[in-house]
Amino acid sequence: MRLWEVRFQKALRGSLAGWDKLATRQASLLMILHKCHEYYAFAEEVTDLCDSLAENDEERVASRKESALSIVDKALSLLESLSGVSPTVMKYIEDLGDVYDVAGLLPSSTTLSEMLSVREMVRAELESRKFLLIPSPDAKKIRQIKPFGNQIYKAFPSARTELTNAGTAFAVELHTASVFHLMRATEIAMRALCNDRGITQIKGAPVHMMQWHQIITALEAENQAIANWPNSLGEIKVQAQEFYCGAAAQFRGLKDEWRNHVSHTRTDYSRRRAEDATDHVKRLMQTLSSRISETTRTPKVWTAAELR
Repeated sequence: MRLWEVRFQKALRGSLAGWDKLATRQASLLMILHKCHEYYAFAEEVTDLCDSLAENDEERVASRKESALSIVDKALSLLESLSGVSPTVMKYIEDLGDVYDVAGLLPSSTTLSEMLSVREMVRAELESRKFLLIPSPDAKKIRQIKPFGNQIYKAFPSARTELTNAGTAFAVELHTASVFHLMRATEIAMRALCNDRGITQIKGAPVHMMQWHQIITALEAENQAIANWPNSLGEIKVQAQEFYCGAAAQFRGLKDEWRNHVSHTRTDYSRRRAEDATDHVKRLMQTLSSRISETTRTPKVWTAAELR
């Protein structure tokens, strides 16, 4: 997987020599979700205060209490956004904040020492984690709630998590995982089509317990029933055959091209192939959601109301 490095160049000046170990560390999904710019701001603020304390700059030192409190608050915010931070570290920084809140101005040497400790703790916590950066436009796919639009979101609520996970996996370049989640979403749509046609069991078992080829075969049998509708229905019959036969053909195509291979670890998928799968699944689900959903059904034999 291609990983992009984030360099904290501006934060690595002056007395922040310890931050150079972060210069080429990879930025993570967690880091991106919790706003990278907060890490920049924290590093810059620590640098400015440490510089003023080291240089004994009276004008800048006069505001060290406020600056120290701000740094402590930012350190706590950053650490709270990371899982698994040592309780001892959190308590130390929280207690330090209480000290600055009531103690007034502290000696420059004391404040400098404390700020260096806070900086080291945050640095150590960051260094203990791996990070990755998601470049645009893929970053938009991260945890996207409605990746295929509102119509599909409403029609197939059981597929929402799968579609969101498919987009997130694609964004972090786990393309095979993205295809896997797309196939799970497709199966939910296939079950909805079975429900629409009144197929609740296949060979005595619930639909959700059956293999794809068994479900598709059952749907194709229903399509044969549609073929036997009276020709007097005219355009109604034509549109029904287009809808159901087209859906069954697409399900079979997805099974043969993607589902079987990703489920049985036969193939790893490239970005381009994952994009193809995404487009195919989206088109199919858009077509299905234009007429059915997990909770709504069309008449067993269509009427003029179904004409488009």
